[in-house]
Amino acid sequence: MNGTEKNALDAGRYPDTEDLDRTGFLDRTNDYFTKSFSLSDTTYLAGETKKNGVPTGWKLYRIPLIDFETTNPLKGKTWDNIHHLRLRLSNASQPTTIYVAKIELVGNEWQELGIASDSSDVFSKENADSVFAISVVNTDDNANYKPPRGVQGEFDRINQIRSKEQSLVMKFNDLPGSASGAAMKTLMSLTGERAQSYLSYDRMKMYVHGSSPWITNDKTDVQMFMRFGFGENYYEISQPVYDSWDESNNRNSINLDLKWLTSLKLQDSTSINKYAPTDIFRDSTNYKEYIFTDDLGIETGKVIRIKGQPSLNRIQFFIVGVKNLSNIPISGEVWLDELRLSGVKRDKGVSMRLQSRFNLADLVNTSFAYRRQDADFHMLQKRLGSNQSNESFNFNAGFNIDKLLPSQWGVKIPITTSFANTVNKPKFFPGQDVLVNQSSPPDSILNINNSISMNVSASKTSKSDNKIIKYTLDRLKTRFSLNRRSNSNEIQKEVLNETYSGGLSYALPFGRNNYIMPLKWMSSVPWIGEKIGNTHLYYTPSAVNASVNYNEQLTQRTPRRGEKSPDDYNFGLNQSYTMDYKVTEIITTKYSRTINSNLNDSRGYQLNSIVKGDVGFISDIGENFNSSFSPVIFDWLKPSFSYSSNYRWNKSRDKNIEGSNISSQLRLSSGVTLSPTRLVEIFYKPSTARGASVQKPTRNIPSRSRRRTPGRIVTEEDQGVEESIEDNKNSSKDNEKKKENRVFKSMYSFTKKFSPINISYNENYNKTGLGVIGEVPLAYRLGMDQNHGLSHSNQVGSNTGNFDRKRDFSIRSGLSLTRMINISFNYAQNISSNLRGSGLEQRSVSRDYLSYGQYLENGFPFVGWSLRLTGLERNKFLSKYVNSLSIDHATTGKESRSWQFDQFSGPPISFFAIDDFISSYLDKQRTSRVNMSFAPLVGATVALKKGVSINMRHNRTFSKEITANGGQKIFNDQSYLLSANYAHKGGFSIPLPFLDNYKVNNQVNFTFNFDMNKNRTLQKAQEATKFAETTFTSSWKSGIRLTYSFSKSVSGSVVWEYRENDSKHTGKKVDRDFGFDVNLAIRG
Repeated sequence: MNGTEKNALDAGRYPDTEDLDRTGFLDRTNDYFTKSFSLSDTTYLAGETKKNGVPTGWKLYRIPLIDFETTNPLKGKTWDNIHHLRLRLSNASQPTTIYVAKIELVGNEWQELGIASDSSDVFSKENADSVFAISVVNTDDNANYKPPRGVQGEFDRINQIRSKEQSLVMKFNDLPGSASGAAMKTLMSLTGERAQSYLSYDRMKMYVHGSSPWITNDKTDVQMFMRFGFGENYYEISQPVYDSWDESNNRNSINLDLKWLTSLKLQDSTSINKYAPTDIFRDSTNYKEYIFTDDLGIETGKVIRIKGQPSLNRIQFFIVGVKNLSNIPISGEVWLDELRLSGVKRDKGVSMRLQSRFNLADLVNTSFAYRRQDADFHMLQKRLGSNQSNESFNFNAGFNIDKLLPSQWGVKIPITTSFANTVNKPKFFPGQDVLVNQSSPPDSILNINNSISMNVSASKTSKSDNKIIKYTLDRLKTRFSLNRRSNSNEIQKEVLNETYSGGLSYALPFGRNNYIMPLKWMSSVPWIGEKIGNTHLYYTPSAVNASVNYNEQLTQRTPRRGEKSPDDYNFGLNQSYTMDYKVTEIITTKYSRTINSNLNDSRGYQLNSIVKGDVGFISDIGENFNSSFSPVIFDWLKPSFSYSSNYRWNKSRDKNIEGSNISSQLRLSSGVTLSPTRLVEIFYKPSTARGASVQKPTRNIPSRSRRRTPGRIVTEEDQGVEESIEDNKNSSKDNEKKKENRVFKSMYSFTKKFSPINISYNENYNKTGLGVIGEVPLAYRLGMDQNHGLSHSNQVGSNTGNFDRKRDFSIRSGLSLTRMINISFNYAQNISSNLRGSGLEQRSVSRDYLSYGQYLENGFPFVGWSLRLTGLERNKFLSKYVNSLSIDHATTGKESRSWQFDQFSGPPISFFAIDDFISSYLDKQRTSRVNMSFAPLVGATVALKKGVSINMRHNRTFSKEITANGGQKIFNDQSYLLSANYAHKGGFSIPLPFLDNYKVNNQVNFTFNFDMNKNRTLQKAQEATKFAETTFTSSWKSGIRLTYSFSKSVSGSVVWEYRENDSKHTGKKVDRDFGFDVNLAIRG
């Protein structure tokens, strides 16, 4: 509804408009559903309420959605996009007032199947709506409804309200003779504990009520039936329905023994357990039927049928219905109430564990563990067991063979082995509700896992004097491992997995003294000569590493039915080569290459193939090259440069796929750190910077060497000058030096306020190629060439690959105005482009930006900054109350834009001409967004004298977004946060003799939180001149938590929270929460 003219109390107090759904825009669409009916007509009357037998006037009307008409009959009837509702009262002959308590869309989980004319169970919905229908009847809407004795709605003790109690109604009108009407409820897929819960109860119960002229206390022509199961497998119970709830004779209610029901599937005429000797049991191939009789041996009409192999843990549907036992049409109602499971099974479960360790010096170490857990065992926090018992045994052993060898050999050969066996036995047969004999379960339902593994490695830990051994065996490491796992379950008779892996690695480090000093002759050059002259040029790599690893896997599957599956075999070979080369102290490089190949075609002869140089089918090749240059020429200027490339080549084993796929990533990084203070120190260093030990003079401390002239103050500039001045001729020179030092000292003090200036520039290239034919050049693999110059397969079409380029620039620094005020600055901008092989290109820009104006319509690139003010607790007034106080502020602005081009031939985006590119290609712009964030606009952190800490923050964010169609949105968000915390530790002693003055330590924590948020969105179309508010939300919450720790083992807390939410669309909502918890730790 869109409100009334007198809507002053509506959320937000917005005037009444023709905005039907409160989105802020005029609604012009005139498509809707409509239905008119008379309040005196009983067609849609579903019930009315009475008080003391007198009608209250409140009536319930239930209108099927199918009866509504549409304004446009050509459009389909869909109820998934309803935004507003309008009520209209007409044809009133006199002033009339109508009260509406609630309007809601309701449905029923029970769906009518229709009518079956005979016992074939083939239901049809044709003309069935007027004959059989499903509805509900309850204590609130139907005055004539009386629930079964002892059944009532749930009582809400907080609001002192009892909820309604209702029953499902199967209403039949002129149901033909021998015909049936039914409805079905489909359940969601049952898994986990939900599926097990049906097996955890003893009985299924339900109340049944009959109301019809053809139903009496002694005779009835109406039969009720209920089915539950999955597919064509179900349990069915059918019985006659007598008048009312039949509580005196208890013939209508259902009380079904589930254990007896499930065991009935396994019985035959010789083993059946009957309730009465005269009961009748019929058994066929796919059907079992049990017919109940009374004490006289007369059939009662109650029958249980089992079709197929249903299971209680695989129930997918419930079907309920009525059947006409006579030959003439009948009418009436049958109510169903309280379908439930009762009688929880309380089977006991046991869990046990045993483990031990045994070590024989440092030669052998062993351990084993045994565990058993019954199917009904479960932890306290779980409601049900796993319905599966498991038993496991693990054994581990380790041997250090090298301990038996001479120690001078310096070898290390550890061997580890392990064995594990696990057997899982289900409590029920898989997919069934039949119990398994745990003493002798069939192998076909057991889940058995066995695994054996062994690992061996060998290496040399000591260095040999023999140079041949030193550069061969000393540098080698080898390893071998095997793992054999077997598994069997109800589907697979055996699944065998065997894995063999091994490797050989060689590492050769070079000495650190393999260098020459070719620039030593430049040592005499001022300023930089000493550093350049000491340059070491290394003529050998730092290290060379090589390794070869293989992995062989075999999987064999033997199902319980059908033929054995083909072997799944794989033999992979991995080669890796790495070289580290330190050219100088400031230039380092690293190159690595990996090759992955497959030798499946050489099964059984892999070693011979490798010896002959055949490594099989090469599927992957990777190359990496990294280099860094970090010169240290001046202390005040520290540049750094790095180059990193990553190349990947991949080819499919499918011979029908032509060419290979390649990718290359290149990253160029550069940075400069400029220290203004270090730059000034080239010309001037204060005495403290030179390492002098002379202390700053004060008025109380006289000079140790001589008396000071009265009234003369020794300044910092005098430090470093000889304390004893004996010759008056040098005084003039000293005065000149003092003047010079004052200038440099001022410069030094000024530069000390600035933090080092950090400038960085990075470029990232990401190139991919699909279906590339030919050998890829080395320059492309190392990232030095952007074009590989090769052709592409026709199979890839225009999708030949992508080319991404990203450029980042940033500069940051800081300024200390005083010891208490610190400011930091930062500016960054990013430019990226993505070009696809089809010619489609996307570009984007992001940079720090200062926006201003009512709707952020103006702005320019500018730095972001943060301000921090500390030490406020030194104030004479504040120092009485606070230990520390600091204030924060931060401002960050961003602008981001994106474009999309097709077959674009324009210029790239320049770092220094972004505005020109924006103005030139506005027609290609996809999105634009500016953002101003003050996080926080103001913030404070306070620590009070009494141990209370307070944190306050106020954040504001303004954003403007422009879409491709010219529409604009303005986002205005603000938040207020306040948190306070107080902690107190204490304790007391218990002065009792037998407790020996036991000391109890406790701790109390008090936390208060307040959070307020306001969000507002304005929007306008391209042709509009004004913004309209589309969204407004306001919320705040406040909470208190009190935590008390009585000891390390006992703690508890009390929580209270109040929340208010107000929205333009949903109105105001208030929530209140209160809770407490107690934690008791039991340690043993």
